Amino acid sequence: MNRFFHIAGIVWFTTALLIEWTGWNQVLTALSGAVLVAVVIFIEKPPLWLYATAAAFCGCVCFRLVYDQAQLSPVQVYEGHTVELCALVTGRERFRNSLRWTLRVLSEGSPEAIAGEQIRVTGFTPLDVELGDVVKCTIELDCLGDDRTTLYASDIRFTGLFVGEVLVTGTNSRDPRVRFAQLRERLSLSLNQMLPNGEGSLLSGILFGIRSGILPALRRQYARVGAAHLLAASGLHLSVFNGLLSVFLRGLPVSRRQCRLVQMLGTVVFMGLGGFSPSINRAGLMLLVWLSADLLGRDSDALNSLGFALVVLLFCNPYAAYSLSLQLSYLSTMGICALSRPFERWIDRLLGFCGGKLPGMVSVTFCAGVFTQPLLCREFGELSLVSPAVNLILAPIFPFLLGCGLTAALLGCFPPFYTAARVLGLAAGTLMRQVNRMVEWWASLPFASVPVRDRGMILWFAGSAAVLVLLWVLHVSKPQVRYASALLALCLLAGKVSGRAVWGDSMRIAAAENGTTLAFAYGRQGAVIGAPASDTDVQNLTDFFVSCGVDRITLLVAESEDGLDGSPMKALAKRFPVEAAFSLERCYGFEAELFGRVWFYADRQSARHVTVDIDGLRLVKTFDQDPAAAHLLVNGRNDWIFAPGYEAAVDDRYFSSRVVTLRLPPDP
Repeated sequence: MNRFFHIAGIVWFTTALLIEWTGWNQVLTALSGAVLVAVVIFIEKPPLWLYATAAAFCGCVCFRLVYDQAQLSPVQVYEGHTVELCALVTGRERFRNSLRWTLRVLSEGSPEAIAGEQIRVTGFTPLDVELGDVVKCTIELDCLGDDRTTLYASDIRFTGLFVGEVLVTGTNSRDPRVRFAQLRERLSLSLNQMLPNGEGSLLSGILFGIRSGILPALRRQYARVGAAHLLAASGLHLSVFNGLLSVFLRGLPVSRRQCRLVQMLGTVVFMGLGGFSPSINRAGLMLLVWLSADLLGRDSDALNSLGFALVVLLFCNPYAAYSLSLQLSYLSTMGICALSRPFERWIDRLLGFCGGKLPGMVSVTFCAGVFTQPLLCREFGELSLVSPAVNLILAPIFPFLLGCGLTAALLGCFPPFYTAARVLGLAAGTLMRQVNRMVEWWASLPFASVPVRDRGMILWFAGSAAVLVLLWVLHVSKPQVRYASALLALCLLAGKVSGRAVWGDSMRIAAAENGTTLAFAYGRQGAVIGAPASDTDVQNLTDFFVSCGVDRITLLVAESEDGLDGSPMKALAKRFPVEAAFSLERCYGFEAELFGRVWFYADRQSARHVTVDIDGLRLVKTFDQDPAAAHLLVNGRNDWIFAPGYEAAVDDRYFSSRVVTLRLPPDP
């Protein structure tokens, strides 16, 4: 079968990721892409996959280069500056202590270079501003860091804070994004009124992508059991919506052609309700391709439709490839489309005629996770061992839950149908509550997941999955599969041994991003400078220590006595025995040797500084913004500051912390 777009989608997607992860020179890469296309053109009768590969590679690198120069370079000069502008309010999201606004900059009264761009602004005080308002304001734009690509994937160019007064100068409710945002808020309000105990906000978050409705602790539990993909609006949610719309249209005197046209319109509307996120756009485009083919009486191939949707998305925004939701959506859909039917037939042969619908459910559940598990390990740092069982249980429940919740939200907007909406809402809320309890129970099991945070381990896992799937598709004999498995195991062992030889004894240090704690882990011992201030800090410290194999805290140094008496400190001490704990304001200096070769000390004059000496390497943790002589400085905001000429890799993917790994000197 001709699968040009499927191959092109894989190559375009992979190339986009490699450009960012490896830091390839874009000009040289674009030239190499052009050379590759020229070589393929002059080859006599090249295979189709070579055409697709060359075209996708060249298209990806060239368009990324043009996009960066034409779209991003002119606006990046405004980062870190304070600008006065006029903007349209197109989005609003409420958090516990703040509001987050999405503004689209207008050309009138704004710098010309950023006109039409989107800005995500955080406010900590109530503002008399509504969706669709045109505002004149002053915004202090942030200097984007490692989250730059994630923001660009969502078509956000800047983040910042309001400075001074925000004036409303008019309204413009005709903008499509404003209309969709207003409808999304109305549906969310309908669910929250019917389910005020938290299930309404959670359902709003799942159905319409309102992230503030999903608590971080609940998101962590879903990730631990391998069901985090259910919390993001994607193809499953769109399929439920399209199924409800199809059932509704069957009761009306409409032709099949009219039904397909209405479904296409409904698909665009649901994409708008989901905020046009990359994952929902992928699912929507794929469904639009299928509906268009059916409308024209043509057959559509699922893998080709998937590849076409991905190429269109990445052509419109090359940075969409760095959206985690799109990555999970694309890889899980590709696994289902490519492997589910062969795997289902294999299970059916294994079970004989007693399987029923079980082979199909098992096949879809397994194939959806084949290509996504390495990505989940990279993002969440753990491999769920209970994922197959949990997803198999939730597979028949979640579509019904989403259908009830979505129907309740829609009917709740019309007073004559409020009773029916209330009944469906209660059913959805009850199911949501039971699903959360089940996820919480599975997540509490000690074997629910194992930490997998080493980059080499994740790469080996991804490569092994790809090799074994390829061998299974090619129907390779069992001796060859065993031989390949032995080679993969040997590669893993060699990687572990070489890693141990390179790093030797190493100590990991984690600086909390939203706190003042600095945690040290070596072997089974741990140390903490700065007491945790919240339950979230305790959870992050616990995750860090558990992943490092720590079972006790040898030393805990707090800034004040209040930190030692708080409930977060008691919760941490309950989880890890603390051998010595004191505050700087009471001890008048201290000195301690930990891990057999690392010195911690503070003198009387610097009661707000703690110094760590690692064989001549000086690390200083301060609780203020005063400078200190050190190779590595962690200031009062827990920022890592390196001395000139000294560099260290900082990993901020896990534990809501910035982690640095240091090699310890050998024992004398």
